[in-house]
Amino acid sequence: MQERVLEALARQGARSGEVSAHRQVLPTDRVLIANDRPQCYGSQRIAGQGRRVPRPIADAAQVEVLRAGVDEMPPADDVCVAT
Repeated sequence: MQERVLEALARQGARSGEVSAHRQVLPTDRVLIANDRPQCYGSQRIAGQGRRVPRPIADAAQVEVLRAGVDEMPPADDVCVAT
């Protein structure tokens, strides 16, 4: 279901500009994780070593650039908020 909603958000946003890329970050990563694929934005975390750590990220070297492009805070700042 999340995958269908994400596709609809992407179509609607592309046509009207009403759905920002920022609003697509969480569902994008959730759909990828649900399909056993690494996430893009590092928004999904799991408990590990006494703190919340990101689930696998497809391109960890570029995650800050991707997040900045959709007005998401850097991963290091996000960890502080998520814990």
